[in-house]
Amino acid sequence: MVLNIKVFSLAPIKRDPFLTIVQAKQSAFNKKVGEAAIRNLVGTVQIQKAVRGQLVTNSDFTKPASRTARVVKIDLIKFYELVQKVNKLEME
Repeated sequence: MVLNIKVFSLAPIKRDPFLTIVQAKQSAFNKKVGEAAIRNLVGTVQIQKAVRGQLVTNSDFTKPASRTARVVKIDLIKFYELVQKVNKLEME
């Protein structure tokens, strides 16, 4: 299952709004997200004229996917890490 979310934010310095595309990809725990998912998100970011792309999964990423994401500047986020960060914010 894939879900695209559009997030409009204000830049901290310029205060101009910018668009981030967040794609959530659910897969079997033992199946890693591959490079094709990164390329797909890059296309969506370009079509939507977004400034940034982020891919969140409940699983993990393959090494080729991680390398490609670094090159094309896509943020890779594991869901359990996101939950930990949110929980930490709630405690502050």
